[in-house]
Amino acid sequence: MSRLCFRDQRVFYVDDPGGEAGGWYFDVRKALPHGPYATQSLAEQALADFLDGHEASSRLRGEVGADGPDDER
Repeated sequence: MSRLCFRDQRVFYVDDPGGEAGGWYFDVRKALPHGPYATQSLAEQALADFLDGHEASSRLRGEVGADGPDDER
């Protein structure tokens, strides 16, 4: 299996000729890659949905993201 991606990209394509693991995936910290998705667009949308859900749950727990608090005082 060859993984074609750059380290700074979260969405990448895995070429798996003759296998079932080929397709589009996305990476997030501290987790296995999510996928495969049939298209890059579907993987990007799934990543956006994942991040939206994670950010909402982080705010509910009172966690502060890497950019700092969201209040504008």
